[in-house]
Amino acid sequence: MLEWKKSLAYIPAGSENDWTTTIHIAASEGYVNMINELLNHCPDCWEMLNSSGQNVLHVAMSNNKRRVVRFLLNSKLSHNLIDEADNDGNTPLHLLAASNRLSVPVKLRGHPGTKKMLFNKENETPLDIVVSNRETTNKK
Repeated sequence: MLEWKKSLAYIPAGSENDWTTTIHIAASEGYVNMINELLNHCPDCWEMLNSSGQNVLHVAMSNNKRRVVRFLLNSKLSHNLIDEADNDGNTPLHLLAASNRLSVPVKLRGHPGTKKMLFNKENETPLDIVVSNRETTNKK
């Protein structure tokens, strides 16, 4: 279908206030081959955001899709994705920290984007979120 009409990859799906794109759906389901195919036909669709202002890496992190995260981090595009904030000011690293799934892919640990001080709208860095989660867990 993409060979016939590439614009299909860019059409949002959902309602007026809550929509997503093909690449976000593929990321949320863990379909690495689909993402690869989309990027082969429409190389700029990795820049697309959903209605929450999230890129494809946000969605992969939120849905704990490790294969997708690894695939994206191995691409040359990842340096642009990793420090991009969503509508709440959260980067993919903030979402990972908040998820309590701290089995961070090795590729992410040394990534240039992880060295920046990234603050969300709550004025928190990913490290602040991790520490807060640990303190909450210890209290429970």
